[in-house]
Amino acid sequence: MASAGELSTGKLYVGPEIPARLDQSALTLNGENPFAGTLAVCGPAFFGAPTNFGFARAAVNIGPALPPFVPGIPSLGLDVTAGTQHTGYMNNLGLSNFFGMSNKLGILNKIGINNALGLSNRIGYNVAVGGETNTQPNQDDVCVAKTSAAPLYTHYGDMHVNGSFSADSKAFEIEHPSKPGKKLYHGSLEGPEHGVYVRGRVTTDGIIELPDYWKDLVDPATITVQLTASRFYQELFVDRIEWGQRVIVRNSSGGAIDAYYLVQAERKDIPKLEVEP
Repeated sequence: MASAGELSTGKLYVGPEIPARLDQSALTLNGENPFAGTLAVCGPAFFGAPTNFGFARAAVNIGPALPPFVPGIPSLGLDVTAGTQHTGYMNNLGLSNFFGMSNKLGILNKIGINNALGLSNRIGYNVAVGGETNTQPNQDDVCVAKTSAAPLYTHYGDMHVNGSFSADSKAFEIEHPSKPGKKLYHGSLEGPEHGVYVRGRVTTDGIIELPDYWKDLVDPATITVQLTASRFYQELFVDRIEWGQRVIVRNSSGGAIDAYYLVQAERKDIPKLEVEP
């Protein structure tokens, strides 16, 4: 039954009849038997005032409401109180806010600026297949900052960083090994270089065999050695460092050698650390 400004019908079809009716709702399980309120539109359809200048960008075009209607949230053009499903690609131009849980299965491409404000938690595995391309000029880094005592980003599981990782401070938290219910925090040692080290104990022949890969990893000119005599007094010194692969230790008093060693060096496979950029 129709009245002024109102149409009551089981189904409304908007589209051509010739050369063929393009009613896509007829392809659903109900076919020509309409649901209790079916709208079938060939498109394009316009709701509100979409910013389509010169052409229709989609079959359904939604924009801000037109007067005299004023929505409860004036900036909204579409409000969905239910689940949504997207099959195909989705482009977001502008600001996107997510409240609640978001599940994403498939490929996610992001081009432009991605700003995250608030708390981001990931529980479980994070798997990345393929590469990640950043199309923004001069934006090669990802910055995570916080303005309160609460952590901004929490990650559970393994995380691989292909590149540099910078932070104001670096620490780790583990379960306390001897006090149940407590945590143990340790900070990372810092220095003005990309340094590596090996340590151990040297006896008898006074030869410290360095890892074989050091010849390709470290600059041999940066190798330093610290020796700590064990059990008895020794006048120890480094006699020579052979090809960055072994350290020869001698006792100037002519006695036996028994000492702990710490050998440090700077990596050569990456650019030197810029201490005061």
